[in-house]
Amino acid sequence: MLKKNKNIRGESLLELIIALVIFSMSITIAGTILGSALRNMQNAKNRIVAVNIAREGVEAVRNIRDTNWLKFHSKRRECWNQIPSLDPDDPCDPDKYIESGHYIIYKQGGYPGADSTPTYRWRLGELEWGGILPGVDVDNIPPCPGTNYYHNTTDTFTYKCNAINQKWENLALLSHADIDPMIDTDGDGKYDNDADLYNHMNLGPADGNPLGESIKETVFTRVITIEYLDNDGVVADPGDVNVNRMRVTSTVSWISGSHTFKVELVTHLTDYLGRERLAG
Repeated sequence: MLKKNKNIRGESLLELIIALVIFSMSITIAGTILGSALRNMQNAKNRIVAVNIAREGVEAVRNIRDTNWLKFHSKRRECWNQIPSLDPDDPCDPDKYIESGHYIIYKQGGYPGADSTPTYRWRLGELEWGGILPGVDVDNIPPCPGTNYYHNTTDTFTYKCNAINQKWENLALLSHADIDPMIDTDGDGKYDNDADLYNHMNLGPADGNPLGESIKETVFTRVITIEYLDNDGVVADPGDVNVNRMRVTSTVSWISGSHTFKVELVTHLTDYLGRERLAG
C-alpha cells in the first residue's frame, strides 16, 4: 500500500508540473498576442494621424499658392510660387520664389515689429541637408555650442543648436501646441496643456515665432519636398524659372520600437494659367 501511495503522489506531482508548464505557455502566448495587438492598434492610430498630417502639408503648400495667386493678382505669372515672407504685407519679389529643396511648413504666430496678434499664416522654412558631421549620432555628441546655427547630419534631418538648454533639436520634429492659453480646450480645468494642433516649434531665429505654446514633442516628423517639372513631367534644373509646374511631396515619418514608418503624399500645382513657358 505504501508503494502504491508513493506512485500516486509522484504522478500527482508530475501532473502538477505539466499543468504549470501548459499554464505558463498559455499566459506567454496570450501576452504575446495581446502585446502584438496593442502594438498594431498603436501603429494603426499613428498611421491615421500621419496620413492626416501629410495631407495637411500638401494642402498648406496649396494654400500658399492660392494666397499668392489672389494677393499678387497682377503678377500671377511671376509670384504664384512666392515664398511667404516674415511680414505678410511685404510685396512680391520674383527673385524670392520657392526653390527646389526640402522644407518644413508651419503655422506662424506673430512677427518682430508687429503686435502680438498671431497671423495664422503658413510659412516655409528651408532644411539644409548634408553631412557636416557624417556618421555622428546626434543623441550622443557633446553639448552643442552656445550659438544657434544649423547642423546637418546623414539621417536626412536638419538639427540646430538650442543655446538655452545646450541641446540639438530636430527641425522636422512636430510638437503639440496650445494656441490659446486662455481657453481650456479639453475641459480638464487647465488652460496651458491643450494639444490644439501639430506645429514645428524648433525654428531658427530668422523664421519668426511659431503659432502656439509648445506642450510636448510628438513622435512625428514632416518634411516637404519641392521640385519643378517641365511640360513632359521631367524634373527641371533648379535654376530654371521658365516652368510653372510644381511637384509637392509631403513625407511624415515616425519610429515605433526598432522600426521606422513613413507616409508620403504627392500632388502637382501650377499657376492656373496653363503649362506653357512663363516667358511666353
